[in-house]
Amino acid sequence: MKILYLALDPSPANVGAAWCERTEGKTRTATLTGIENLGRSPLILQLQALEPKRVLCVIERPAGIYRSSPAVRAAAVRAREAIRHAFPRRAKITFVDPKTWQAKLLRGVEAFTGIDSTTKDKSLWLARNEMGLDVDTDHEADAACLLRYALCFLWRAETHGT
Repeated sequence: MKILYLALDPSPANVGAAWCERTEGKTRTATLTGIENLGRSPLILQLQALEPKRVLCVIERPAGIYRSSPAVRAAAVRAREAIRHAFPRRAKITFVDPKTWQAKLLRGVEAFTGIDSTTKDKSLWLARNEMGLDVDTDHEADAACLLRYALCFLWRAETHGT
């Protein structure tokens, strides 16, 4: 069964995306301009052309209402709707709070990035140095880290043996 693994880091202005076709497959990344264009983007058309039988999608969405703006939370909901529309009845979508994946993946990275580094600095370092990805933006780096988190922790049982 062809499974597409997809991670999105949405905001009102930009959407970071990372995807692969198999758990061992090459991770690809992109940054899209504007959440409103996600459903009609060339990236979605490219992913649809892969003709996956199933799509496992993880979307970053801050959990607490005091930790993010309503626009950021709304962007996550819009991303979910775009994926549901693009892959009807094939997409399993999960929201993940950034603090959840950051706690698992970014611990200790400040040894390489410096004690005053931000989570964006750390995710850029991890994507570029540990994952070997040529990410252009922190949106892509966050999406790549979110994809790794999902493959290692969230979808582990579902991806075993694929």
